[in-house]
Amino acid sequence: MSDFTILLPPSEGKAPGGTDPRAWTDIADDPALNAFPAFDPQRTELMATLQRALDRQPGPALQKIFGVKGAALATAVETNHRLPAGPLLPAIERYTGVMFDHMSYATLADDARRAFDEHVVLFSGLWGLLRSTDWIPDYKLKMDARLPEIGGVARFWKPEISRTLNDLLAGQVVWDLLPGVHGKAWDGKASMAARWQVKFVERVEKNGETRYRTVSHWSKALKGALVRFICEEGVTDPAAFGDFEHPQGYRYRPDRSQISAGGGLLLFVKE
Repeated sequence: MSDFTILLPPSEGKAPGGTDPRAWTDIADDPALNAFPAFDPQRTELMATLQRALDRQPGPALQKIFGVKGAALATAVETNHRLPAGPLLPAIERYTGVMFDHMSYATLADDARRAFDEHVVLFSGLWGLLRSTDWIPDYKLKMDARLPEIGGVARFWKPEISRTLNDLLAGQVVWDLLPGVHGKAWDGKASMAARWQVKFVERVEKNGETRYRTVSHWSKALKGALVRFICEEGVTDPAAFGDFEHPQGYRYRPDRSQISAGGGLLLFVKE
């Protein structure tokens, strides 16, 4: 299979608990369970910073940090108090939500699942970068959060993520499916063979004019289905998307895409 990497955000939703009762610090030195050990000092610093914030910051400040309130805030506080001792799950089982549902990792054939494990890199507010097979405890920290002492989480991660990722992506075809906030944690300066981003739009007729409107409601589901297709087919050339059609009717339109030798923006359109 050709060299490619898929860059993905995590999900805000996470499965609680874990199937391995060990603490994260017990497995951090195992490369089979922790693909990016160079990030461990920053991870440890973030966990300690989170603990101090939980102990010292009033409720309104914690609402701002975690972007939730009420019962959701209480859950975030309780979850982060357990770091790093919470029970573990592989990242692919920890993350839930629409995009991960539509990737349906558990139903992939063996080859496609191996491709996912080897070629997907997940961005995370707490962990920096992850592989799907990395074991992590439950946590609550978005990439766009701001913490006392360190400021913006994306800015905190940018130097280390950029160093690691730029080396990893050299010569790769990169499928960049990151939202803007996660993209801010990487300088994008890797010597990539090509960097492709995607956009899903729908055709709208208004006042006799045809317009193409960016899809928000279906975007996570569409990205999940697209990731599944890339892993199943080992896609390194956008031309392969001629065979991709989402059940909702979105199809790749090269005539509306922005394509150059170094990559570009690929449009998937629902007519």
